[in-house]
Amino acid sequence: TVVDYVQVHNNADDGIEMFGGTTDLKHIVLTGNDDESLDTDNGWSGRVQYLVIKQRDDGGDNGMEMSSKELVGLPTNPTIANFTMVTDGRAADPSNAFRINTGHIGRFINGVVSHNSGDE
Repeated sequence: TVVDYVQVHNNADDGIEMFGGTTDLKHIVLTGNDDESLDTDNGWSGRVQYLVIKQRDDGGDNGMEMSSKELVGLPTNPTIANFTMVTDGRAADPSNAFRINTGHIGRFINGVVSHNSGDE
């Protein structure tokens, strides 16, 4: 399965969250979301190509959060290529561009990340 040409804007939770499987994502724009823009779990091993993330200013959470702590033995293992991510660490709870949790392996290829850590 391929999900192609999708934008999620100003969602009150994650922009896109993948729970297992091998679905591929292409041409994805995630803007102003209030939790993670891209959240993966439960052994998802798909691919993402041409991804743009712009977290909400002074809000949101992590740009990407990746884990597989609930599913023993099957790591989350995506390939994410050709991405741009702009995040802001000044949210009420400090956020990260990437939050890599237990059970994640994978590859990030050809990406640009701008993260304001809140240390101004």
